[in-house]
This record gives sequence, structure tokens and C-alpha cells, in this order.
Amino acid sequence: MNDRDPQADFQGLVQSVREVCAEVEVDLGLPSGFVADLPHETDWTFIVKLGAIAEAALNEVIQTAVADERLHPTVSRLRLRGPDGKLALAKDLELLSVSERRFIERVAQLRNSAVHDVHSFSLTFASLLDGMKSNEEPQFWRDLLGVAVDDRKLPSDTTRFRDPAKFLVWIALARFLGRLHMNKKLLSMTRAQEELKRQHDTEQAARFREFLDLFETLDDSTEPYDDDR
Repeated sequence: MNDRDPQADFQGLVQSVREVCAEVEVDLGLPSGFVADLPHETDWTFIVKLGAIAEAALNEVIQTAVADERLHPTVSRLRLRGPDGKLALAKDLELLSVSERRFIERVAQLRNSAVHDVHSFSLTFASLLDGMKSNEEPQFWRDLLGVAVDDRKLPSDTTRFRDPAKFLVWIALARFLGRLHMNKKLLSMTRAQEELKRQHDTEQAARFREFLDLFETLDDSTEPYDDDR
């Protein structure tokens, strides 16, 4: 007999997503609830914040990968897309998977549609989807949800995603942010290991230099070691 409670499972999922969001909020220096409470925003505000949060997370992971902090302001000023943009740089540094790049590209497209038209303040997911051709909507969902689940497992009929669209995209955002947050931690650990190795090499080189300096003070008659044991 299956005693699982679907409602309890759902609430557990939401709680786990909120915990990821809270951790990311601290990491990005965002106010408490900025990401976790995103589903309560209007669709327009949700989309605008979605783009800002995703790009901020991308900035953080790129800056962590770029050791020279003097370059960090330059990274922040780069455009997101284009051959010289942040996405191209992240690809060259192998910081994003294909699904992660597709996610942030689609998010950027959504944000642009929301902020570049004065009449877009009433923008909703429903109006966005209604304006798409029939063959465009499945790709829309593959781009957004593929970061959270294998897009080959998405149903062919994606119209069922329309009503909970904002919630589903929030789940996908949390998945995206969680993966970038983990990448940042791994990069930081690698940087720390490299710094420890550099310190070790520096200390060993200093000790060897000390040995050479000491050896040069010995007169020719002094044996540095004795072979007779």
C-alpha cells in the first residue's frame, strides 16, 4: 500500500527549493525572500527579476573562475550575449552546460521582451504563450525546464504548463542557481588548493635558497655530509 501524501511531497519540494533560494540570496547579497518569494510577484516583475538574478549568478561564477580580481569590473560590464559577451566567456571557460546556456538565453529573451516596450507592464506568461506559433511553445518550455529535467522527458503536449508557468520557471531558476552556486564552490576550492600549492612551492624554494646560502658559508674543508656510516 502506498502511504505517500502527494500534498506533503509537494510542500517538501517547495521547502527544498526555498532553502536553495535562501542560500543563493546570501551568496549574491540579495534581500531575504528576493528569490524565494519570486512566485508571489506579478508576471512582469517576475520576468524582470528572473533575468537580473540569473545574470548576477552568472557574473559570480565567471568572476570566481577569473583569478585576477582587477578583471571583475570588466566582466560585469560585458553584455550577456554576443561573441564577446558573458555567455561566450562562460562557454570558453566551460562553466555552463548546454541546458544552462539555453536557460539563461531564454531568460534574457524574456526579460528583453518585458523591459524594451513601455506597453509591456501588463505582460503575462499567458499573453507570451498566446503570441507564439504552435511549434514555438514546446521549444520555449524545453529551454526553460531543460535545466531542471531532461528535456527529452518533457511531454509533447506542453499546454499543461501554462497555468503553473511562473511556479515551474521558479523551480527551474532554483535548479539553475543551485548548479551555478555549486560550480562556484568547486571553483573556490580549486583556487584554494592552487593557493596552498603555490604557498608550499614558495616555502620549499625559500628553504632551498636558505640551504644554498648556508652551503656557501662552509669552507672547502667542511664535508656537507658524511658517507661513512
